[in-house]
Amino acid sequence: MPANKPPFDGEWVKVAEVFNLQMGKTPSRKKMEYWNTGEYDWVSIKDLGSYGRFVGRTKETISELGRIESGIKQVPANTLLMSFKLSLGKTSITTRPIYTNEAIMAFLDKGTFQFDLGYMWHQFRTKDWATGTNMAVMGETLNKKTLGSALIRLPDLRTQRLVASCLDVIQSQLEIAGKKLECLDTLVKSRFVEMFGDPATNSHDLPIERLSDLGVLERGKSKHRPRNAPELRGGPDGPYPLVQTGDIANAGLYLSTYNDTYTELGLRQSKMWPKGTLCITIAANIAQTTILAIDACFPDSVVGFTSGRTIQNVFLHYWFSFFQSILEEQAPQAAQKNINLRILSDLGVIAPSIEKQQEFASFVAEVDKSRFIVKQKIEKLQMLYDSLAQEYFG
Repeated sequence: MPANKPPFDGEWVKVAEVFNLQMGKTPSRKKMEYWNTGEYDWVSIKDLGSYGRFVGRTKETISELGRIESGIKQVPANTLLMSFKLSLGKTSITTRPIYTNEAIMAFLDKGTFQFDLGYMWHQFRTKDWATGTNMAVMGETLNKKTLGSALIRLPDLRTQRLVASCLDVIQSQLEIAGKKLECLDTLVKSRFVEMFGDPATNSHDLPIERLSDLGVLERGKSKHRPRNAPELRGGPDGPYPLVQTGDIANAGLYLSTYNDTYTELGLRQSKMWPKGTLCITIAANIAQTTILAIDACFPDSVVGFTSGRTIQNVFLHYWFSFFQSILEEQAPQAAQKNINLRILSDLGVIAPSIEKQQEFASFVAEVDKSRFIVKQKIEKLQMLYDSLAQEYFG
């Protein structure tokens, strides 16, 4: 649909015709008296969506002094917020007066049109805002003019409420299914602690082994420079799967999907790792792990671990889940966080009997059956939601 030729007269309007757009601001971080006094809630991008659809109380707050001296404008309750830099299109609705940072736009009601706030939330979070963005080094951004000129669909209020109600039902089911996945993850971690104790304190007084003594650690390979040369990459449908740090961070226990591949030339400057290899990230996403469910290549920002006879990769994956945040905090930071192979090799890992590890792996396999069913339901619900959103919002 051409942006200047909406299909139905009266149903499509520009964002700026419905809303006044207000950018947030960040008070100086150097002035400690501005921050975390508990006076005024302050929203950053990480808060959007973190509390569900609505955002009110936040972890960070600003003081009266910070509010006045920085000249930051308040956002009233029942206002739609959206990130227009970096994580483009993350949305929330305010439940109380708050303040936001400069990467968040507040959409203040102009009073020119009647609209349902829930309807707008669904439309804004599903709209393809990436069209017309500026691709900067730090990610996608929208300017105020482009955002204000974007078209949104605005039928009569009754229709808006019917649309919002339909999508609310599906969204509610998605949230319930997501909570089930969280509960299953908690169940597995609880079972780990029950069987092996707290791995940080070794509360069960288990033997400790260096990670490098439990198997073979080897960095992935990406010898060619530049690493993203087009002749190396085969796109999503190429012959040789290429797994990167983001894929691993999002994979869970097993990785079977990927977003890019290598060509024959790409494979020659890399290495194909066999199914069953434990992948450990050492850059960007620190110490995230997954087990390959396919043969795949990965770059030198990932370490492959081939387990020996006394360790199981399923056990090791969950052991890492307890230490990931600690390792990330301790990682040196230059252009991006990273740890080296020596740090990884010297990690002390609790080493219970292989029989106990196998018992734990069997428990995980049973839980995974339930997780698979829930994930299938989420995929179907998401497809339905996306299909309806496309139909309603164009």
